[in-house]
Amino acid sequence: MRGLRFFSILLITLSVSVVLKPATDVGAFSGRGAHYGYFYDKEDYSIYGNGNVFQGGITIDMGGSEIDKVDDFVDTLSSTYNGGDRGDSIGASFIYHTMVGHRPGVDSDDVDFNDLRQRLYSLVYRGGYIEYERNVDILGERNTYMQSRIDVAWYTQGDDANRWADLYTFYDERGRPLYIIKKDCANPIGELNEIPEASEWYINGQSYVKKNSTSVSARRQGRNNLTAKPGDTLYWDHDLRNTGPDDMDRSVTIDIDRVDRPIGSGSESGRWANPAGHTGRGDVNELFYRRYNISRAITQNDVGKELCQQISWVDGAWNDGDWYESNYACANVPYEYELTPKVSVGFDVVEPGNEVKANIQVDNVGPTKSHPARWRLTEIILGKGEPMPVNKDGGVSSTEPCSGATGNSYYGNRKAGATGMGDLNDNTGCQVVMGGDNVEFMPGGWGEPWTNSYNRPNGMPDLDAGSHVCYALSVAPYSHSQSEWKHSGVLCYVVSKQPKVQFWGGDVRAGVSFGSIGGDDSGEAKKVVTAITHKRNKLFGSWAEYAISAPGLIKSSSGAGLSGGADGRDAMAQRSYNELTFANASGSFGGFTLGSLPLSINPASYFKATDGADKLLNGYELGLGETVVLVRDGTVEINNNIIYNPSQQYNSLFELPQAVIIADNIVIAPDVTQIDAWLIARDSLSTCRTNNSFNLSDGLTASTCNQPLRINGAVVANKIYLKRTAGGEASDPNMPAEILNLRPDAYMWGYERSQDSGLIKTTYVRELPPRY
Repeated sequence: MRGLRFFSILLITLSVSVVLKPATDVGAFSGRGAHYGYFYDKEDYSIYGNGNVFQGGITIDMGGSEIDKVDDFVDTLSSTYNGGDRGDSIGASFIYHTMVGHRPGVDSDDVDFNDLRQRLYSLVYRGGYIEYERNVDILGERNTYMQSRIDVAWYTQGDDANRWADLYTFYDERGRPLYIIKKDCANPIGELNEIPEASEWYINGQSYVKKNSTSVSARRQGRNNLTAKPGDTLYWDHDLRNTGPDDMDRSVTIDIDRVDRPIGSGSESGRWANPAGHTGRGDVNELFYRRYNISRAITQNDVGKELCQQISWVDGAWNDGDWYESNYACANVPYEYELTPKVSVGFDVVEPGNEVKANIQVDNVGPTKSHPARWRLTEIILGKGEPMPVNKDGGVSSTEPCSGATGNSYYGNRKAGATGMGDLNDNTGCQVVMGGDNVEFMPGGWGEPWTNSYNRPNGMPDLDAGSHVCYALSVAPYSHSQSEWKHSGVLCYVVSKQPKVQFWGGDVRAGVSFGSIGGDDSGEAKKVVTAITHKRNKLFGSWAEYAISAPGLIKSSSGAGLSGGADGRDAMAQRSYNELTFANASGSFGGFTLGSLPLSINPASYFKATDGADKLLNGYELGLGETVVLVRDGTVEINNNIIYNPSQQYNSLFELPQAVIIADNIVIAPDVTQIDAWLIARDSLSTCRTNNSFNLSDGLTASTCNQPLRINGAVVANKIYLKRTAGGEASDPNMPAEILNLRPDAYMWGYERSQDSGLIKTTYVRELPPRY
């Protein structure tokens, strides 16, 4: 326990007992009547004869902080003053006025008690404190009895039996007692020094924000005065100044508050203090706290937000224990973007059952990410001959890409029976087949563009050749200032077919000389490449009944390996449908050198023209045993069918007819469907006349050269252009456009005609040396 230190001079050293004076003993001071001391016309408790300031004494809760003790003491005085007991009310007012050094003759109110609270706060902030001390000898110490300045007439300290007292002492920061109160009666004793007035001070806090600069000249204050974008750097400055009128008597706690909120919204999406818990104090007009250039690099995560900071402090002022804040310093990071949807497809011509894939992409040409956006991939099926959508080039609209609502579908009428992305069907019209919501599309420089892809289940549907399956991509809102849709142009797959060819009754040989015919050294002339269709785990394709051989690549089927009819063959390894395809390397077919394949005879050298053979070119039916051989230079065109009499009965090989056409180039008219003849072209054979008959694809569509063609006879040419487009439809992908059939009658006819010249003749004799 601290020792009690008194600074009054003890004038009387002998023990004195002081007793209460009777009511008849006037003892008044300065003209006041008995029991009327410090306050005019206020009767004190001495009328009851106990001499207490408070009848029941006073208690201060010493369990808390010094501020808590101050609050408990002042609250006790205030509640006692306002408690309704006249004597206690006079005592509470007496304690207040003697603590603050006011003149006598005035009453008290709540303002006075708040003034006392602030004085005691300031005392504590400067280092003062309140202490409870027990069993202190107070005999002979000054009290308020008969003191001109602080007299309450009959307040007294008691007699010798009460010389030991429990005291509440208010010390200043140097440990000097300023005011002492007895616990049991609330009577003040000692010098009763005035509690100094509280230091009065206020704080001005300022916050600033700067962009891409730490210069003071770049400072902005408040909200909506600065905008930034991803890639910028913001800097905040904060400071506090004591604006007086006094020096601060204590430190304040300081936080830097950071707040993110959606632009234009009062709701906060995030608040935190960093730094937090700093402290500071200052003299009058001193800028006592500075925190400058708090930086923040702006990223795409900041887009759409208002980024704010402010400085806050507590106590807010000399007499206010609440938090105070500066105005916010904010920067907006608004959305700024424009989206462009794009779509691409693979091969633009696809057979039914083949893969259909749409690759999609959304480009963002702005500096910021997009608002949470919607995207839709629309499929549009157009029947054969049906025109493209009016909006095939894309554009901007408020209408949905494809909706069931009349007049609210950008790409035309919705498919019958289509209700959503999960109800894919093959009807004509539009349908949204893929989409997403709440997607943020990043701009260039902030990662790769947004991409996705769509693989149509089951591939290309079984549609007529010439139909279209198209795709378009739409996105909304397409910019920061527009809520509308932006639509890409329409890109389409054309439903196609791959015409097939079948070789019956003989081998297929390419890149091999037939005398003066063939032997072309170009890569194309050494290959056998035909169409193969993969459709839903089935194979359909061109094939030869027997062997295929070539010095170059072979992509076909031998041994009738793909002769599966309309149902096709189950998917299998290439070797399984090429068992009669000659190969010279593992994993590939073909590759035989010319020397590996024996030379063939030149069939043209065995025929002589017959008179009137031109009749073959305009269509002809061969009679019994009739042989017609046409030999020409240049190009000949077959304009009609050349056939045997289908009802004719043949009784001998001699009765078999045959036609042979030999020319530099042979062209077949589009309407010709059957040729029962040998065709021998010194250069090229084209199975259909087009703009350029000797270019494989020139002038071809699904509706040209669409008649099937069967050639019953040997075919020999340097180059063969198989240009028929018949067959290959979704209902029967294996139906061939051309059949080249080396029928047995060609062999039998040739055999019969060779009887006269089929003897073995001696051409030369050479004598060899004997061998031992």
